[in-house]
Amino acid sequence: GERLLRSWKDGPSRIKGYLEDYAMVGAGLLALYEATFDRRWLDESRRLADQALQLFWDQSEEKFFDMFVEDASNVLAAARTLESFFATYGDRERIAAQLRDLEHRGDQISHEIGHKLESTFVTPFDREDIHNLISRLDDVLDLIEEVADTCILYRIEEPTDVARKQAEIVSKQCEQIGDALQHLRAFRGLEQYWIEIHRLENEGDQVARQAVAALFRNGGDPLDLIKWKDVYGLLENAIDACEDVANVIERIVVKHA
Repeated sequence: GERLLRSWKDGPSRIKGYLEDYAMVGAGLLALYEATFDRRWLDESRRLADQALQLFWDQSEEKFFDMFVEDASNVLAAARTLESFFATYGDRERIAAQLRDLEHRGDQISHEIGHKLESTFVTPFDREDIHNLISRLDDVLDLIEEVADTCILYRIEEPTDVARKQAEIVSKQCEQIGDALQHLRAFRGLEQYWIEIHRLENEGDQVARQAVAALFRNGGDPLDLIKWKDVYGLLENAIDACEDVANVIERIVVKHA
């Protein structure tokens, strides 16, 4: 059938109906059916609903999930690059540059998702949750890059086993985040991912506390103590930021349960 047109006091206008117009007319047709049990009102409401789906359903909203996965994959690449940063520390300048590139790519993906959010009428879940998800992923990426930059700015000569362990925990958490977002479309069966991320965060807390305690217990150069306390703190913040991502994912799933 023809598309709905908005009306005003002097008759029909040239403005095409919006989704809300179809919803109100459809509700009116259903009310007529309930009052009269005349089948034609029910059939007309269904026809109108089908037309509304054709006109307003944005299939491109499915791309949101692909973009979330791309964002998480970029964060995981950064986490693994941080592991390489500590594993091949003699090449730290080059690897730090790679991390900066990944951080810039993360900013681009976030902007792309933000632009899509502004231009999409119907989103796969709450806009606020989409914004929180990409913001928390950005936080992880920013902290990963900051760890490498701080090590170079502080002129740290050799990484510690603790730093390597913390970077490994971040990487494992990012793997879980990536797997969770691969399955986010279904809005179910994701508990295993955020549970593991929380477990890894608890492990990271223990590693960080023991490491800082050892710094003060063992003495040594006060300047080195300050440097490593800062680096351990940044790595712990990255671990906590991964848990923040898990909390957003859990909140999204619970809302759609």
